[in-house]
Amino acid sequence: MQAMAQTSAPLVDPASLFARKLERAGVFTLGLILILLPLFFWLDTRDQFELPKVVLLRILSVVALGCYSAQLALSRRFTLRRTPLDLPILAWSLWLVVQTLHSVSPALSWRGEYENFAGSLTQLDYSLLFFAVTQWVRSTRRARVLLLAFELGALAVGTYAVFQALGLDFVAWSESSIAPGRYFSTMGNPNFLGALMVMALAAMGARIQANWTVKDLRIQGWALGSIPLAWLGFYLFFPPGHRLDLDALMAKAQTGALLTMAGYGVGFALALWLALRGKTVMAGRFMLGMEGLILFKALSDTATRGAFAGGLAMLGFFAALVLGAAWATHRFYKVLAVLAGLLAVLAASTLALGPQMRSRMAYTVLHPAKAFTESRMQIWGPALGMVKDYPLTGTGVDTFKSVFPQYSDSRFAHYDGANISSRTAHCEPLQILATLGLIGLALWLWLLLTLGRSWWTLWRGRNKSDLERAGVLAGLAALWIGYLVQNLVSFGVSGITAPFFMSMALLWSGGGAVEKEFSGLGWPKALALTLAGLAVAAGIWLAASTFRADRLYNFGHRVDSQLAALENMTLEDARGTAGYALSELQKDPKKLSKEEYEEGGLWFGRLQGAEPLLAAPGGSKDPNLVSLYRGSADSLLLLLSSIRQREAVELCPGEVKYRVYLGLAYEELARRSPKPELKIHWFQKAEGSYLESCRLNPRNAYYRGNLGRLYASRAASGDEAYAAKAIEQYLAAVHLAPSTPLFYENLLPIYVATHRTDEASALLTNLALREPAMAQQLTEALARLSSPTRSPSSRELRAPR
Repeated sequence: MQAMAQTSAPLVDPASLFARKLERAGVFTLGLILILLPLFFWLDTRDQFELPKVVLLRILSVVALGCYSAQLALSRRFTLRRTPLDLPILAWSLWLVVQTLHSVSPALSWRGEYENFAGSLTQLDYSLLFFAVTQWVRSTRRARVLLLAFELGALAVGTYAVFQALGLDFVAWSESSIAPGRYFSTMGNPNFLGALMVMALAAMGARIQANWTVKDLRIQGWALGSIPLAWLGFYLFFPPGHRLDLDALMAKAQTGALLTMAGYGVGFALALWLALRGKTVMAGRFMLGMEGLILFKALSDTATRGAFAGGLAMLGFFAALVLGAAWATHRFYKVLAVLAGLLAVLAASTLALGPQMRSRMAYTVLHPAKAFTESRMQIWGPALGMVKDYPLTGTGVDTFKSVFPQYSDSRFAHYDGANISSRTAHCEPLQILATLGLIGLALWLWLLLTLGRSWWTLWRGRNKSDLERAGVLAGLAALWIGYLVQNLVSFGVSGITAPFFMSMALLWSGGGAVEKEFSGLGWPKALALTLAGLAVAAGIWLAASTFRADRLYNFGHRVDSQLAALENMTLEDARGTAGYALSELQKDPKKLSKEEYEEGGLWFGRLQGAEPLLAAPGGSKDPNLVSLYRGSADSLLLLLSSIRQREAVELCPGEVKYRVYLGLAYEELARRSPKPELKIHWFQKAEGSYLESCRLNPRNAYYRGNLGRLYASRAASGDEAYAAKAIEQYLAAVHLAPSTPLFYENLLPIYVATHRTDEASALLTNLALREPAMAQQLTEALARLSSPTRSPSSRELRAPR
């Protein structure tokens, strides 16, 4: 009986079976990252592209980590896979942590500069994804599935770019967002779109030699047919109101985009015809050609020289593999000639499809020195200055934008605009060198060299009859090359860097990793799932908090645009705007502070008193009432904006950008408030926000400038003690950004108002050693300000926002 009981017991532990389901769920999550990350954007956040992508990445990464943790807890035995890249990835990750703690701004290095979000929190997420792919993707087939997921997501992104060129964009972007002939799709920037298209073309190249099955053909056909229809549906119904006018389409659409979609339609129909005739492989290759057409067209319309170079490097790598295989044959030179012609045709096709690409490449070839001077040299020179002062360790993760103004000069402003800073070095090795130092660059090169050596070992030892494995290896290497080459003049963002790290781990999908078995935890299923679920829920809540905070922050920016329109608003519109603001404030009075409630009540009382006057004959024409309603709408909207931005700061206290704009709202409230006590309160709140922003990021000159402007406005209102404080903050800003004219322009009137023109002259004498032309202009401005017929007004003591 005992023997019968033993033989009737289940051969596989149910907990282990559930652990395998968790693994499949984790791999599915990884596939979602590759598909959705490049596609995802959100219109209701201030940063519509990178922040939503980073939030989505964190949410899906937390889900993947939860699946792995639960799987580990349930399993009685588990296998840990080790690769040669583990140690470089670990060393790189540890150096990110060290450089966050020793950064010039640890808070900034942890979260990352706003719009980049490339701090250690995001960078460590990439390392986590590498680990997850290494542990879960053990077969070439599974690697092909993930590469296909990335490829299809990129195809959807590229199709949207073609729709933008057709004029069928369902989003009404502002004119400043789109340069004519250069499109960004869901990536938010033509450079990033170009990089994604190059990487997708490399992934597509991994499937050229694959053995096509009916299932593969169905997936490809479904994608090629449904993606354009999906974008067309978005155009027609989100929001509704658009209609497809073929005459208007032919008139406004880019000719290259029209030809591309016409060829796409004809090619897709031919591929379906071949599939129906049972010619699966030929139909599959034909569909790949149509996919390549879309990707090439989208790449062409980015007019991005870095991505074009990355594309040529990627194609050159594939050509080198073909030539290597033909080396021992008498057909080598014929193959060489064919490949050279093919590369030339592809390069010419890219230039032909993208009119902006043609003009930019022609300008670069004809004026190479000038092209680089205008685009990159004004960034690379200051970056080398940063390297000189911080050679070993750099300034800290993602701190380039804050430190750059101390090393840049007026030539950068001439090409890129006044009073701005470069986001990154626009060169990946130089970015790492400036922010992570020689140690960081050495670790990055160690990682890449280990990756290259591992690829070569696996490539030489491959089974040459296994075309599927050979295609994956070739596609992976081409993807890395395309990414790295384009990053020599650009930089990575989550939509391309996360796939890059994940693809590195796919190298060992078909074998080559060292596998060691360990004893698992074997926890009860309920306990394992509960703990993992709580951890996942906490991670999702934290990530979603960032998303909610940015929507609140965006509200403040929308209010700014409305405030500018209030000056010319009719009385009725101003009355409606004030009513809207009051209704929003009254939704939850308990959330308001005592001062916020009092400020709103003051304006509410004034409006109540104005209503009987408005109802009197001729009341709507009374200029005093018009002024009152405009002023009330202005102040109430601003109060509402400050409350929303305060909530954003409470959700994300480490995001310095939110604190800065909260301070701007408080500063404006201090100017508008009708009650002296409230004016002082809002002034103190603005001062506190600005001081905290300087504490979080002490190297940002503009945050010092905000304090200088705030103190100067207080000095202009009669409190002369604040003039010295304003001068102190502006001098600190000048030290951090010595070639920024804004600080001098606001500092000079204060010197004149406090009779310290000698100090102003000495400051400009020092500036002349660095910026003679700027110093000359400011000296003339100082002379005008010092003229006895003119004294500085309070308006001149305040810088524009």
